[in-house]
Amino acid sequence: MLDYGDFVPEALATSADSQLLALGKKLDLVPLVSSLRYLGQENCMDKVFDTQYAQLEGYSYVQLLFLAMGYGKDVYFVKEQIYKANMAFFFKKNTPWKYKFDKGIMRLVESGLIHKWYDDIMAEFQKDSLQRTEETVGQPLSLAHLQGPFLLLVLGMLLALLIFLVEHIHH
Repeated sequence: MLDYGDFVPEALATSADSQLLALGKKLDLVPLVSSLRYLGQENCMDKVFDTQYAQLEGYSYVQLLFLAMGYGKDVYFVKEQIYKANMAFFFKKNTPWKYKFDKGIMRLVESGLIHKWYDDIMAEFQKDSLQRTEETVGQPLSLAHLQGPFLLLVLGMLLALLIFLVEHIHH
């Protein structure tokens, strides 16, 4: 796990649950490196691919991270969570519309829309990420890639011909 000061290592090390305690004893913290693009997550990924490690991180975050780095199709993401990590909204005290917001969010959760939107976002990001990695691998140029420049060339030549004809007529 990347060592960014989260409570998880201490919680695992002091857990009353024997399995979580065993996991805490096996946990290696990878230092945070602010000069790297992904702040040191690259080092966690290297451990995952080079040895018998698994990475402990928030499910959505690490899934998006591995997809952005081009390794989304090479790893398995365990959906079971060790602990709940809920998103929170903060409002100023005594905000009159807080209760309306609570009611609206609860309706979205109960109707399944939040889960549906989450799945849609993750699927779209995964599709985009896979397309980006395929594009960076390198493809030979095709007519579709060159269509725009040739169209500009033809338009430029037609414009030059039109200007030449106007100058020829006036002289």
